[in-house]
Amino acid sequence: MDENGCGIPVKSTVSMDLNVNFEFESAKLPPEFYSDVKELATFLKTYDNSRVVIEGHADATGPEGFNKGLSERCTKAIRDILVKDFEIDADRLNFVGYDKSRPIVDNATKVGRSKNRRAATIVNATWEK
Repeated sequence: MDENGCGIPVKSTVSMDLNVNFEFESAKLPPEFYSDVKELATFLKTYDNSRVVIEGHADATGPEGFNKGLSERCTKAIRDILVKDFEIDADRLNFVGYDKSRPIVDNATKVGRSKNRRAATIVNATWEK
């Protein structure tokens, strides 16, 4: 309590992760990940002061320029769904493509490459209680 007997606002930070894997050479959101994007939209509506950067990543196959463009198209696909389907303001959504430069697992196997073809983000929001 402050000197007037009023409660002091406490700031809290909440976060949410999004990890979506894409098919080989595809920027189309696989249907099984739509609910994850919907969950992100719900988070963004709940915490309307939050902003997000969606990061796109590719596997090690294919030319670097192609992979960078593909990873950007994957992130743009998620952004477009958030805007069109869930009415999230596009100004709150940024995206970047990193190509194959940030793998999360080894690209030597088919399974590893499939895990590296992804879009990911961590969203943080601060609110007062």
